[in-house]
Amino acid sequence: MPDSKLLLHAEALRARAHEISAKADTFKDADSQQKMREVAADYERMAQRLEMASEEHKPPAITHQLSGKRILIVEDEPTIAANLAFELAVWGANVIGPVATVKAALDAIVANTVLDGAAVDIKLTGTMSFSVADVLAAIHIPFLFVTGYGQDIPLRHANVCRLEKPVTPTVVCRALEGLMFGASMK
Repeated sequence: MPDSKLLLHAEALRARAHEISAKADTFKDADSQQKMREVAADYERMAQRLEMASEEHKPPAITHQLSGKRILIVEDEPTIAANLAFELAVWGANVIGPVATVKAALDAIVANTVLDGAAVDIKLTGTMSFSVADVLAAIHIPFLFVTGYGQDIPLRHANVCRLEKPVTPTVVCRALEGLMFGASMK
């Protein structure tokens, strides 16, 4: 029997693929249109992988602690966001987002009064996301940074877990489990 949660995430990824594909036509230059279509194709492939995983889904031998937890993804790189959303869904998490801007992240936090954790990229389309981190910290939502940003982090966030890109989605999931539940990072 297909896993309905994985199918819901597949539908969300497919909807995002259609949005991105439609947006490609608004660009005037062929290179930008092609890049947007490639990103849409990446989202479509992720949706197909989730559908296949839902068909093959068997209850895991080990229940992940992220199962049923609401995890916000704040990431502006579509392929990274889609891969992380896919992995979190496989781990049983309820994925919020992905969102790609500070405003969208803040809106998602307001709209989702129950969040259990978050993975936050520091630099979102040129804008620093520390205001998102400030809000998450203020409302006691565990979060970590997943970033390629190599600069200093403000002192107020010096103790936040920071994973440097490139990092696999599995490592991010394990780090979130460790952060949220004190699980081993092995």
